[in-house]
Amino acid sequence: MNSRINILLFAIFLAPISFESLDAQVDSDPQDDSWVADGYPSVSRRSEEEGTVGVRLEVSPQGTVSKCNVIESSGFQNLDRDACKQLMKGARFKPATDDDGKAVTGYFETKVRYELD
Repeated sequence: MNSRINILLFAIFLAPISFESLDAQVDSDPQDDSWVADGYPSVSRRSEEEGTVGVRLEVSPQGTVSKCNVIESSGFQNLDRDACKQLMKGARFKPATDDDGKAVTGYFETKVRYELD
């Protein structure tokens, strides 16, 4: 059984993860795409769990995710946890800036979709 995780952030497709722009307060262009998710949670794959997790990320002035809150559950705790784990581990952003151009904390909302083929 093949699995796919879609992290919806901006409009390009990188197999196996796709991105789609949502309302962002942070420049959503990642510095690179090397943070692509490690894979489907094995327990969730065995249990055939699928779903979409809505998250709100706090992006530090350094462009790393400093907090991740689930704002819409997939209905499966393992998927909810994994979405934040993957984004905290590897997502990198160009940080938000204030009127003086200084990097500041910003926020970004997105959805992570877990699908089994």
